[in-house]
Amino acid sequence: MVLAGAVAAGPLPAAAGERLTRDQVWNRFVEELYALHHKRLAAHRVRESLRIGGYARYPEFYEEVQYIDAASGRVLSTIQWERERLEGLWGGLIAWFRGPRPQRDLRHIHSIAVNVYDAAGRLLRDYSATFLPDHRKVPSQTLVFLHDYPAGLHAWRGFDASGNRVYEGCRGELGGAPVDLNLDDDDIANALDGETGLMDTPAYRACFARLPEAAGPYLRPR
Repeated sequence: MVLAGAVAAGPLPAAAGERLTRDQVWNRFVEELYALHHKRLAAHRVRESLRIGGYARYPEFYEEVQYIDAASGRVLSTIQWERERLEGLWGGLIAWFRGPRPQRDLRHIHSIAVNVYDAAGRLLRDYSATFLPDHRKVPSQTLVFLHDYPAGLHAWRGFDASGNRVYEGCRGELGGAPVDLNLDDDDIANALDGETGLMDTPAYRACFARLPEAAGPYLRPR
């Protein structure tokens, strides 16, 4: 999912005494997300599922690895690793013999997503970050989604790593009627300004009453 813009949520998160730039916050988010990935893998018996992917200008740019809990089949995390770029004649010959190989470390992450489940196996939180293929200074997107499951519904509220509220969604059934809500940052801003009345509807209240309006401690992946 690609989201643009945000509903501003105040100052950037930082430890006491810190003043971090937005780029520092987003890069720290990736580092902590990668640490959470390793923590999650250490607690499970894991199998991997691989595929090669890319873009029109960057074919076969990454190797995508899904890390799957072998017992439940749930996806714990997904990382797209940048594949080794082999330039020139010798690089072409090496690639022809063995193919480009990704280096699996923090510096070679193209995108990373980590899922956290509740005791019933339902998605509780999911985190992700993505870099542009030709720009690794800072991720182009960071997302934190919090999930809730009120009776007959699945609701989720999304933030970026700076704490901006960027997306809300809810699907299911309420009083025998289907519910399908999808709000981007502009929809949320308009609703908060009272322009649509959406947040006063029974469906919206039923979906989001229990979800926090700020990501709070979950801006640090956990």
